[in-house]
Amino acid sequence: MPTRPVLETQSAEVIVPATLLRSTVQSFDLFDTLVARRCVGPHEIFAEVGAAHGKRDFVAARIAAEQRCFAAGIFDLDAIYAMLVHLGYCTVEDAERLRQSEINAEFDNAIPIVENLMQVQDFDIIVSDMYLSERILRSLLQHVGLRRPVHLFVSNDGKARDRVWAELGCRWLLTRHMGDNPHSDFHLPRSHGIPVSHYTGATINATERYLADLGWQTTARLVRELRLRNPYPAGSLENSAWNHFTALNLPLLILATCILVDERRSRGLEKILLVGRDCHWLAELAVHLYPGEPIGHIPVSRQALKNDTPGALACWASSHLAKSLVADLVSTGHSWLDFHRRTTVPLNLFTLLYIDNYQYAAFDPADIFRTDGFTLSFAITASTTTPQSRGLEVFNTAPHGTPLGIDVLGGHCAPRYSSHHELPAGFVAALGHAQAAIITALRPVRNQVVAETSVLEDKPAILRTLVQSICAPNWVQQLSQAI
Repeated sequence: MPTRPVLETQSAEVIVPATLLRSTVQSFDLFDTLVARRCVGPHEIFAEVGAAHGKRDFVAARIAAEQRCFAAGIFDLDAIYAMLVHLGYCTVEDAERLRQSEINAEFDNAIPIVENLMQVQDFDIIVSDMYLSERILRSLLQHVGLRRPVHLFVSNDGKARDRVWAELGCRWLLTRHMGDNPHSDFHLPRSHGIPVSHYTGATINATERYLADLGWQTTARLVRELRLRNPYPAGSLENSAWNHFTALNLPLLILATCILVDERRSRGLEKILLVGRDCHWLAELAVHLYPGEPIGHIPVSRQALKNDTPGALACWASSHLAKSLVADLVSTGHSWLDFHRRTTVPLNLFTLLYIDNYQYAAFDPADIFRTDGFTLSFAITASTTTPQSRGLEVFNTAPHGTPLGIDVLGGHCAPRYSSHHELPAGFVAALGHAQAAIITALRPVRNQVVAETSVLEDKPAILRTLVQSICAPNWVQQLSQAI
């Protein structure tokens, strides 16, 4: 067996020393590049640990211990907690409980940054300046879904002090390094001739900052988490659909649910009945936000109201329609007013966005507000929002065709849906995938979201901002032409 690799060429046999052969790999930073924290920063991890153990001063003590260890050159988690004991902050037993609680908090807060994890290939390199051990970090990567075999290099400050890049460059040919730190992940590797990709996506963006500044802290973090979990390729329609749905439509639906619950309770009505395709996602979200609230969903459309009145009446006979808040996202009220006149069923209609400027209205809009047995209330009007498009209907369409009529089978509603959907199949599927991710991420923070939403000031102004932001992009207005 040869002791050195042999490379065949067309002209002659060339002997190349093995030390000159380097594998071609990529390298990645770990935190805020492949893995983000739900709580955003490491100090928030410390705050969670302190709160869980009733130690209000834990954040300051934990930071101080870390700094002492870093100065002494013994920068790892075990040393940090030994330092806490040495400084008299806690006993050995308490230190072990706090240390394990911190590890658990890191795992509980770990969010996969999917677009970057998808770029990792077998035997790529992950480099981290971190106090957690290689074993814990490898488990954390597996926890967020990385299943590829990778090289993991963990040090106190190997990147920051420029001690790692020359060593790695001798062992591998680095085709690119990706990371978030301008110094250790960008300037230093580039100074060694390594192509770099500076990733900043883990930071809070403008939309998330807007939500947080309103006092919607939990919702802002939820939106950020969902953005980082986006599974679709950048630049695709599905990617845009996911981000737009989670960043803007989700806060709108959360706010809409809060407004509806307040409206039902203030009017003393028995339940909320969310209608039609436009309230499909709202109905799913509402029952998760308010599991004790009487909320139902009735399949209906303008076509079904007009052409299938017997089916609608039979379906709603057990729904106590007259004692319910019948709610829609967008409406002129005309179809429901016409239905009321033909059936004399009392109706309490609520629409999030009342179209008060519909140019093709074939009725006097004033009739909406002067018909006995029919009431209409709303959160905002179309005339106070721009641009005018059907973006809300685009992002709230159900994953099925419009209801054509309603049958009653075994005492249950059986809507007949059109087999045709106006929007691209990939777009509709992306909305469904985003909604499933929303429900999963929402469950642990439901109470916080409800509490923060209920105390928001000037909810109509926030709604107008969200509606305008949803409808503004040209690609949304182009899609709305199909509805």
